[in-house]
Amino acid sequence: MALMPVLLTLLALPQASARVYPAPIVVDNEDELRELYADGTLSEDDFEILVELLTQPIDLNRARRSELYDLPGVSRELAEAIVADRKARGDFGDATDLLRVEGFDTDTLDQVFPFVEAIAVVKPKEHLKGNVRLRSALELQKVDPIEGDHANKTHDVRQLGYGRVPNSYLTARVRYHKWLRAGFLGLAQENISGIAYDPASRDFYASWRSPQPELGKLYLHAERLRWEAIAGSYTAGFGLGLAFDTTSRTHPNGFYPDLNVSGTDKYSASKGLFGLGAQLRDQPLGSVATVDLAAFASSWAYDIYQYDMGVSGGEQLDPLVDETDSPRIYVQNSDGQYAKAGYMRIPNAYRESIAGANATMRFLDSAQIGATAYVGHLDTTTIDGVEDPFDLMLRSGFPTERTYGAVGVYGSYELGLLELHAEGAHSFTGGQAFLVKGFLDLNAGELEASLRHYGTDYDNPHARGLANADEYGGYRDRDEQGARLKVKLEPIDWINIRLLGDVWERMSMGTWNAELYGRVEVKPTGAWSIVGFADHKNRDLANNGRNREYGGEWGIDDDADLGDVTYEEGDASIIEGAGAKNYWGAQLRTDAIPKLQLTALYKRSYTDAGYFYPDPDAYCDYWYQVGHYTWAKLRVDPWDSTILTLRGKYEDEDVYGDQGGRYVEGYVQLTQKLPHKLKVGLRGTINHDLDDPESEFEAPCASAGAPDLCGSCICDESSVQDDLSTELDTEGLLQLTVEWRF
Repeated sequence: MALMPVLLTLLALPQASARVYPAPIVVDNEDELRELYADGTLSEDDFEILVELLTQPIDLNRARRSELYDLPGVSRELAEAIVADRKARGDFGDATDLLRVEGFDTDTLDQVFPFVEAIAVVKPKEHLKGNVRLRSALELQKVDPIEGDHANKTHDVRQLGYGRVPNSYLTARVRYHKWLRAGFLGLAQENISGIAYDPASRDFYASWRSPQPELGKLYLHAERLRWEAIAGSYTAGFGLGLAFDTTSRTHPNGFYPDLNVSGTDKYSASKGLFGLGAQLRDQPLGSVATVDLAAFASSWAYDIYQYDMGVSGGEQLDPLVDETDSPRIYVQNSDGQYAKAGYMRIPNAYRESIAGANATMRFLDSAQIGATAYVGHLDTTTIDGVEDPFDLMLRSGFPTERTYGAVGVYGSYELGLLELHAEGAHSFTGGQAFLVKGFLDLNAGELEASLRHYGTDYDNPHARGLANADEYGGYRDRDEQGARLKVKLEPIDWINIRLLGDVWERMSMGTWNAELYGRVEVKPTGAWSIVGFADHKNRDLANNGRNREYGGEWGIDDDADLGDVTYEEGDASIIEGAGAKNYWGAQLRTDAIPKLQLTALYKRSYTDAGYFYPDPDAYCDYWYQVGHYTWAKLRVDPWDSTILTLRGKYEDEDVYGDQGGRYVEGYVQLTQKLPHKLKVGLRGTINHDLDDPESEFEAPCASAGAPDLCGSCICDESSVQDDLSTELDTEGLLQLTVEWRF
């Protein structure tokens, strides 16, 4: 109940509901979004929604105001102005027509341009529009020879003679007039095939398939003023996404054609639904209300990463309690013999079938209330040889019961500047979840505030509410309650401030976590930009693994050799703040020289990697693992049709020690526009590992009266490795992208 005063305060505030991104987003493609994500500029949620909008742009002539909120740089007032202008002047011809909207400038257009489209009534000669995109990638990696081979030795597929040809995908999106659209995703890449399960050994056996065309996704989407229907690949979501949402959008509203594909060198198209969806929109209910009615069904076989599956041997196990081994996969090598392979994706590993419905009632565009329900069924017998539904187990993200689902009720209310969204949901297993969101439009910026409570028993695999995804049992929205505040301020034209504060509790563990983020951008002139940023977070999945919490009790082996340090049993207790990850950095960008833009960034990180001592009086100056990296990027536009980009990067994940990697990386990218609306991009990336010297902790730790460190535990001098790096790898990646618009 401690959250109630905050909720009452939130209800009293004037509101505005645009999405607040951590930084201005000016990109041309997914690769640049990935760079922002790797730098920590974008959160995982922000990255996923922007990638989705790249492949499924928002139609400026169809979108509701709430859907426009996901566009970077678009505030609540700007979204209202876009809708009002569309009603007053008619459809937008293309994205550049946004400049006719009051308050819309070229800086905002640069941000939204890759994420929008304008599907207007076309002329008879232009009844067919669309685009085709081909991407092909080849990873260049050293193949280590097989030494000391035996039956249970795990091999990389390259050691078996595979993985040495390019992988490719092709997408095509076609629109006929304004109301009919179709899309296609095709793949051609090496992969395992003919996989079969042996119940006796509990192993998988598979052959290898050379690249050949295969269907990834396909859809046909028809849409009129008051209805829409889709067949094939799509995503769907309603309300705030607590009951059902397979999109990444802030306020999903129905169905979205899906051609999403993930990966940089090997591609996956498993996200989303496949089936039928239909929606009646804005059906009148008297003179003051309208109703939307939607129904959907899906059945699709999904791939899964080898280590996300467990072998349960016919028992109904709980992945949160019971330990299981990952399946072993034996692949035929080039000599026709079976060899154990690792880090594989198992194709068509399980099938999920779903049926659901939604009803939403709107009152004079100022309020709405809706309900969503769905039921799902999981089938893990899709692989040849798997007959018992409990032979295999998905280790995370799905209930132990094979039939599951959820029901939810949501609503929103708007009165002048006040706007509030809320949703409550109930899973079939009895768990509950609640989310309340509100927004404040400041004179010099925007504010977003939210409260959330996701029960420990809320095991809904298709919930996508607001969360700091510790992923309890593989679920985003489970075992978490907290509050979040995001602020965007522009007190004067040349200063931009982004702030985030998030506090949440892992209820099953009784631990509170927090994240604090700040970013300040100063533009002293139009040609220069200086940015400073910092972040503190006390959970980090990349270093800690899923379903684990930083902090807790460290155990020390009674037989460990601790050098001169002595301790009594129980001295190694809870370490406050263990696992926190902090970073700060700065970025400089200038386009003062015509046709040239230069950007440079430096970032320093501090990760609690387990450097600790059992003696509470013996502290080392370097409690955290200290890392840093820096990069510089040069973009040259010698002609209007040509863009050349070069970037170099250096990273050392442990400056004072030898944990993690130390490497340099660079890429060169050429983008060339050709006649007939063709665009070609060629990108080459190279990554070279550097020699990582042995730990340099000896001097600072000696000055603190503490022993030297080895890895992540106490060690004596004799156990320090003298030669920590014997083989340095050089890897590369070649990417070719061809796009044609017609």
